[in-house]
Amino acid sequence: LVERGYRCVTNDRLRMRAWGDRVEMIGLPKMPRVNPGTLLRLPALRHLLRDGSRYAAMNRAALWALEEKHDVRVPDLFGSDPQLAGTLDEVYLLEWSPSGSGLSLRELDAAELAHRLWGTLRSNGVFTTRPEPRAYWRQALAMAAPRLRGCEVRGGVDIGWLVDAIERPARA
Repeated sequence: LVERGYRCVTNDRLRMRAWGDRVEMIGLPKMPRVNPGTLLRLPALRHLLRDGSRYAAMNRAALWALEEKHDVRVPDLFGSDPQLAGTLDEVYLLEWSPSGSGLSLRELDAAELAHRLWGTLRSNGVFTTRPEPRAYWRQALAMAAPRLRGCEVRGGVDIGWLVDAIERPARA
C-alpha cells in the first residue's frame, strides 16, 4: 500500500476513539520487522536481503516458518514519515495461511467487527499510568465499530490481491 501512495500509520499500536461521526486514530509505530518472504515479494524491499538467492530458492512453507526478521525503515524507503494521526475509515483483519489457496474478502457487521477488534487489544503498557479499564475499552470499540468498514481477508498470502481489493470502490 505504501508503494501505491498510502501513508503508513503504524505497524504496532493504534489508538482510536469514536468522535462525532468518525473514528480518530493515533499510531504508535515502531520500526517494522519483516520476514524474508515479505521482502522477496515487494520490489522496493528486495534489496534489504543480503543473500536473496538463498531465500528465493526456498518454498513458501519454509519461508513462512523462518523466524528471521529484517528492519524496514519506511521513511528511508518511501520518502515519507508515518502519518501518526488521522481518521480511520476501514479495518482489514488478515487471516492468511501459508497453505491457504484462493482469497476471500468478507465484510463484517459492526458487532462482529467490535468483537474481532477486542481480540486484538493489547495492554497500553508504558503509555498509561492508570489501571486498564477493560469495560471502557469494550464500550469504546462498540461505539467505533459502526463508523468503520471492517473486512476479513482469508486464504493464502497475496499482497497484490489485497491492495487491489482495497483500491476497488468500497461501496457501489
